Amino acid sequence: MKNPLDHDAIESMGLRGLGNPPIETLAAYVYYAESMAAPQIDLIDNDLPIHDRLLEATLILFDTMLPDKAAIKRICPDMLLSPCVVKDFIPIARGFFTRLFSLLALAPNDFTSKARLHMYTAYFNHWLHIWLNDATPDHCDTMAAIDQDLNQLREWKEWIINSVPLNFNVG
Repeated sequence: MKNPLDHDAIESMGLRGLGNPPIETLAAYVYYAESMAAPQIDLIDNDLPIHDRLLEATLILFDTMLPDKAAIKRICPDMLLSPCVVKDFIPIARGFFTRLFSLLALAPNDFTSKARLHMYTAYFNHWLHIWLNDATPDHCDTMAAIDQDLNQLREWKEWIINSVPLNFNVG
């Protein structure tokens, strides 16, 4: 699959971003990144704890996007804060993360799994912002944020499990 980001055009645009890119470009990039990362994510051992599977998969995604980091930062400097783009982008991201969760054997259709998926989607937006601004050579700031947030996600899941009836399913 061809990378939809035109690095030459982006680099010739100067230091400011290109504004909000068309949602089609973002969607094409999501599918491109998925096609590049999915084979590696599929190799993650499903016997690992959920936290470890999600951490490993997230790091694979960022490694996959690393060659495009400068381009992503250039075309999307304010994307993470733009309600119009985020509104259109969330369903695309949720579809991508649904497929990712399926690869990680985390896709049952119960309430806690749906909540985990939605929270992961929101957290990923936060991690992307940190990653784009992480100047450390080994991206340790990003890794620390992901680890901390996944621990918080686990705590929220435990709270939900203890608060919602066990037979509550979401269609």
